[in-house]
Amino acid sequence: MSHFPSAENSSLSELKKHWDVVTLAWQNGDLERNHLNAALNIIISELVSKQDDLGTPGPCMEFLLQNHMLKLLYQIAENNNPPEIKKWILRAVSNIVSRIKQQLIAHISICLPLSQLLLIGGSEKEPCLQLLSVIINKLEENPFLVHLFFASGPSVLPSHRFSLIFALESCYFGKWKQRTRDLFVLLAKSTSGNPDVDGFVLEFSGILDILVQELVKDFCSLPGDIVDNDLKMGDFIKTVHTCAQLTQAKESKSFNHELISKIKAKLFTEIFTPRLQEQESRNTCTVYIREILLVIEPSPLRDELISFLLSAPLRSLLISRITVGENSDETLSINTIKLFSTLLNLHHRNVIWELILTHLDQKQISPNPEMASLWKQNISRILDLIVKVPQDASAYDNNNEHSRYWSTLVSLSHRRIREWNFIQVEG
Repeated sequence: MSHFPSAENSSLSELKKHWDVVTLAWQNGDLERNHLNAALNIIISELVSKQDDLGTPGPCMEFLLQNHMLKLLYQIAENNNPPEIKKWILRAVSNIVSRIKQQLIAHISICLPLSQLLLIGGSEKEPCLQLLSVIINKLEENPFLVHLFFASGPSVLPSHRFSLIFALESCYFGKWKQRTRDLFVLLAKSTSGNPDVDGFVLEFSGILDILVQELVKDFCSLPGDIVDNDLKMGDFIKTVHTCAQLTQAKESKSFNHELISKIKAKLFTEIFTPRLQEQESRNTCTVYIREILLVIEPSPLRDELISFLLSAPLRSLLISRITVGENSDETLSINTIKLFSTLLNLHHRNVIWELILTHLDQKQISPNPEMASLWKQNISRILDLIVKVPQDASAYDNNNEHSRYWSTLVSLSHRRIREWNFIQVEG
């Protein structure tokens, strides 16, 4: 029988030795980064090889849990002495958590220090986002873990009750904006329909206001003149995509209503409406709105933009610009026609109804048999298009609510055609 220590015992012995050094150095106030380096490297290497498929921890992981190592790491990071050790601890903890099986994240010795680290990590944006990314990706696999990052009690500040959102808000600056937005979208998708997450965002978080302010600021920063069709809408379009994806991701009607209402008020009403009317800005604003329609994904946000453009006063204004006359702006007319062409090519239910079906009038039919036949053909194509759209559209347009909407629209359209006796329509 061998008297040599096993590899596991050897690793555990080394870990204990290094951790004793860390603990003593912390107590004496002379902690150095290399004290932590050796201990955490052992833990990370052990996590790769010693956990089984069920997430059963190896001896080094057991030591981490029993000795509340992450709690001490949080305390060291909060003290941040020596300087920049917080940054290094955030990175090290990210590496540890990325290798931990989901079941172990729920352990109080892990989830509580993680939330505490997120609350102080915003000053070190890159490693904080790294930790957020690891955690949110875990939530994508198991959304129920999100409740581990909520806190309650009289001593907890309202903004600290959900550490994931607090950390995202803390990182939403400068070059980290897009990465923060992407993580927020991923979190929204992972927790879609969770009333606790939605409730916190709506009641205690300012992240939706930050996004809408960013959207307005980016649009107002767009060039007033478009040269050689160079729209330069990069930052604005990225923010539009983020907002559209959020309205796609969230099943919560209150969340979608709040975000869309803010965008409608701050961008559509306060910015688009006057700029579409003012002579110096109406042309470029028309072009920019068309570009949004070309790139934005099918979503409740796109629906709201279409409804805004088809609202009675604005629709009439836009239609009036199509006719070219002596005193008309030919460029504006062409850009407006392009906008309507884009709207029609979306095959959107509201566009078909507002711009086509409501304007089919029996009095407009020519008595000429050839013209009447052409009308019948066109009406047939319109009806065929209405029937086909739900099959060809996005998953968003295929849900039950909108399927019912389409069924009603088809029924009304068929009845109207039958009343005119243009063609025989089944159903």
